[in-house]
Amino acid sequence: MASKSPMLTLTIDKSTNRVVFAEADKDFVDILLSFLTLPLGTIVSLTKNNSTPFPCLNNLYKSVKDLNDEYFKINPGKDLLLRPSYEAEMECLHLAVNLEGDRVLTYYTCSQDCDYGIWSPYLNTKCNCGALMSRKVKIAREAGKEGVFLRGVMRFIITDDFVIMPASTQAAMKLISGLCVSNLEERNITVGRSEVLALLQSSLASNRALTDVFIAREIDNARVALHEKLDSLTLNPKPISSQSDNNSNNNNICIKIIIDKHENKVLYAESNQDFANLLFGFLTYPSGSVVKNLNQNSRITCFDNLYASVLKPDIADSFKMLLLLEAALGSETALTDAFMKAIIEDK
Repeated sequence: MASKSPMLTLTIDKSTNRVVFAEADKDFVDILLSFLTLPLGTIVSLTKNNSTPFPCLNNLYKSVKDLNDEYFKINPGKDLLLRPSYEAEMECLHLAVNLEGDRVLTYYTCSQDCDYGIWSPYLNTKCNCGALMSRKVKIAREAGKEGVFLRGVMRFIITDDFVIMPASTQAAMKLISGLCVSNLEERNITVGRSEVLALLQSSLASNRALTDVFIAREIDNARVALHEKLDSLTLNPKPISSQSDNNSNNNNICIKIIIDKHENKVLYAESNQDFANLLFGFLTYPSGSVVKNLNQNSRITCFDNLYASVLKPDIADSFKMLLLLEAALGSETALTDAFMKAIIEDK
């Protein structure tokens, strides 16, 4: 982990007390990009009081937390969902600011020293040979001189809603003229873990995350506005072809729903463990995978903009580990596939 906290130079519109943009080097941008690699369960665990602006996600997390261990098929079932491992986890330890503080990654291998040579971040998971993985192993990757995802000495401009672009006078002037601001102030900010966690939480609820965190505005109003916006939204997913329908027939899950006909509202649903596995599996999805699968229209503006920024050709040359980031954002990584296997026993 880098010993020096990253610095931000904020350009602020004094008339509205709002951040127009920030300028920073790769260390800070690496931190923002790491948000896309975090599974939803990890994001909930890092937010204050395990509370995001999304009640269903919060309830899902709390349900796993409150469920008795006897319901889980494998020993570390809860840990798999509440703090799931993820593709870029080891690399993210080398961020200038580690979101998970002083957490040390511990890995385990087969207690019988078999020939499979596999390891797990969870104690007492079952090896392919049938024995428990309980022997600690040290797996480490040296921190490089360059960044985690980005390389070089290039500086970047970050807008209030997390659009990232290479820093240039032309880009800065375009943002300033586009917002028709003239009364500007520059302010230098040192970013620590508390600020990074505040940015993560604010970016879930607001399209002005930098302003919310660094200009000391409360984000409660933004959360209320987001809830109202979400309540009024009607998502329009792309139609699925008949061929896809035919291929998916064997994977259908049957559930029984109880409806209040007067209110036209579902009261609750009953199902076997397959549907519960499906819902709990959402906690293992990387946030970038969610954005990808919703065609970059997740309704979380900051995350949509971060994802779009990764795809921009003008910063492609700055990526040190593009393959790692692509894997972390993919919807079908080996880790996610493993976590999506049956976790809960049918009682």
